Amino acid sequence: MASPLVLNQTEIMLAAALAGILYILAQDVFNGFGGKLGTIACAGCILSCAVLRNPLLSGSIPAWDVGLRILVTSVVASVAAYYVNVRLKRGPVVGAALVGLVGFFLFARIFRETGMILATVSMCASFAGMSSKDRIPNELVMAVAGVIVGLVFMFSSPYMGGAGGKLGTTAFGAVIAVNAAHKLAQRLNGQKS
Repeated sequence: MASPLVLNQTEIMLAAALAGILYILAQDVFNGFGGKLGTIACAGCILSCAVLRNPLLSGSIPAWDVGLRILVTSVVASVAAYYVNVRLKRGPVVGAALVGLVGFFLFARIFRETGMILATVSMCASFAGMSSKDRIPNELVMAVAGVIVGLVFMFSSPYMGGAGGKLGTTAFGAVIAVNAAHKLAQRLNGQKS
């Protein structure tokens, strides 16, 4: 969901066309990694902004009191979405949607000043929870991905604002990193990955 401050109604068609091309090219790669589709959308938006010379928006890094809430929210949301997806066998879309909806209604009511930020990070982390068991083997490994999602969410706040797919891109990067680290740890321990 690109901001209209970044791409207008006509310009968003270029982003959609580029994302469509990238989707076709990426159909057979990175399957099972949560956030893949968001990454494709983000790439379409950023490429469009580059071609059109449209600047992206910027924000600020949240203070650490908010940052701690972001980290906790991110871990809980990523693990909850993964649990619904994999353990309850409801699938990635139901897992992410359920966590995103609960996060929105819960945080918007409980935390007046930071509720929308926490609702947004719960949605972001739920995209990581869309990962398959082949990519993220259990809830502990997903919790590590949740920490990375939270940290990247915080420290990327000043960058790529208004680009649709940024939340999915954040989740995708975290899941790729954790998957690679887990495979490396298994190889170092002599286990088959």
